[in-house]
Amino acid sequence: ITPGVYYNPMWVYKRTVNDVDEEGNPNNINPTVVGTDIPLRDIINTGDSPIGTSEGRDGNDKADFQSWYYVDPNKEGAKEYMQGMIKYFKDMGYGFMKIDFIRQGHYFYGQEAMEKCYRWWREAAGDDFILSLANARQVNYMEAEAEYADLNRISADTNGWKRLSEENRGRVQRSEWDTMRNGFDAYNYFADQGGDGPKSGAIILDGDHTRTNQLTADETKFSISIKVLGGGGIQMSDTVENSINDN
Repeated sequence: ITPGVYYNPMWVYKRTVNDVDEEGNPNNINPTVVGTDIPLRDIINTGDSPIGTSEGRDGNDKADFQSWYYVDPNKEGAKEYMQGMIKYFKDMGYGFMKIDFIRQGHYFYGQEAMEKCYRWWREAAGDDFILSLANARQVNYMEAEAEYADLNRISADTNGWKRLSEENRGRVQRSEWDTMRNGFDAYNYFADQGGDGPKSGAIILDGDHTRTNQLTADETKFSISIKVLGGGGIQMSDTVENSINDN
């Protein structure tokens, strides 16, 4: 079995950038981008000031998320850092990367910058490492995602039958996440990109995993069937309680 990893090459751990330990004490390591003498702090926007108002945002977004800063693709060393992270996981034997919360990069730096990131990621991944994108804005009918990724997430997180079949039925947010809320709508809307559509083969559509503990037997069959018919990826999951028992 080839393992996969959940990571975003744009992420830089805040504590590493700030060069402090868990208690906030200085490490005095002065970390740099591998293979360069560029300090990590020079490839990110620390969030001390708002990012611009491009892409229709209100200007209050900052280039950080939870425990990470987002690399600024326009800064020297950004390419080396992001490609280095993919190489790091490839060298450890991983063959798959799930890259989540891509829309944050869109909001911080714009569509052109994100397409540049996609190109860098693909160059580093090569043909023997799977890139699975999630939470992207899917601008122009996922044009850039279809060019550079192997899989692309098309609907919101799995959450029972309503999320799979009817939540916000018929609502379309073009070039925005989530474009379609429920999986049924998403597989129909993006049908040209998967199955036997005119752009078939460009990318595998990802309607998120099938959580059997949230669905009846018939609903589970529907979830798998729509993914097969739509040329989608099939991932199965359950709870530990249902997967491991005395038997």
